[in-house]
Amino acid sequence: MSVEGGMPAMQSIEELALALLVMAMAFIMGFAIRRGSICLVEASMLLVVKRRSLRLRAFAIALGAAGLVIIPLAWLIPGTVMLYPTWGVTGQLVAAAALFALGARINGGCAFGTLSRLSVGNLSYGATLVGAVGGATLIDPASEPSAATSQLGTPGWPGIAAIVLFLVLIWPALKMATLGNLHAALTRRETLLRPTAAMLVIGLVGGALFALAQSWTYLSVLAAESRYWAGHASEKEGLRAVVGCCALLAGALFAAHRSGRFRLRWPSAAGLARHGLGGVIMGSAAASIPGSNGVLLLFGIPSGSVSAFVAYAVMSVVLMASFVPARIRQAQSRQDRSRS
Repeated sequence: MSVEGGMPAMQSIEELALALLVMAMAFIMGFAIRRGSICLVEASMLLVVKRRSLRLRAFAIALGAAGLVIIPLAWLIPGTVMLYPTWGVTGQLVAAAALFALGARINGGCAFGTLSRLSVGNLSYGATLVGAVGGATLIDPASEPSAATSQLGTPGWPGIAAIVLFLVLIWPALKMATLGNLHAALTRRETLLRPTAAMLVIGLVGGALFALAQSWTYLSVLAAESRYWAGHASEKEGLRAVVGCCALLAGALFAAHRSGRFRLRWPSAAGLARHGLGGVIMGSAAASIPGSNGVLLLFGIPSGSVSAFVAYAVMSVVLMASFVPARIRQAQSRQDRSRS
């Protein structure tokens, strides 16, 4: 066989091998998301209403872990691993981030939370996916502003400083207790992952997935496919992204079944309407940013994207602010009980 004739075959084998690697990692990540019950909406509620910050602080661990994977890979295989760019920090970006938070609040779960709840059989969250697909088709990709490449893509002092920061962020998870919890979650059906352990796995695996497969998350794949069929895009998603999306869902379903938490719950009309509306808002906002909270946390911010940092900060602030009324009602209820 000639060298020229063998090249396409070798490329196909390499693509298949990468697709299998992506599939395995996405399965692990789906497992961790479900066993760790990861959700930015829930973490915001716990902080504001119940004054419990562990789950929200664990998101910083995921950020640091993802950065420790993405940046070195971008240096080792430049051109293959592309970092998330910085888009213009505009009023449109801020508004889209705030709308995403509003959509997640209406939906009752962010991108992670939707997957986690759908995987235990709550079919109401299927409307979130349908709504997200519809919302994504409302945004024309041609309207996206120009982007600047990341300064962390080549070795230098900015990248070294970022790696040091990422090491600081993951430090709380570097304990024997974390390894013990990971082992228990793998060997015991009833054991859940603690937030620090779950986010360490999600960060490390998610960072590698974004480095190898780019837009592999289920919201990204669904949005890209819907844009293609709507005529807004000329190409469909690649094999790695599609198998990664499917394996992510499979991993979450396996985790739910293994822990005995999978129970089909049929949706009500009100539930379908609420989750569908939340999905439309989340899908259109994510297409405008671009990226959901998971993409920004595990890919955008670790890449040094200023726009990703701003968008994620706006999402977090809006979500936390949305729970302030609940906190006030809780305080008033306690005062009333103390007087009676």
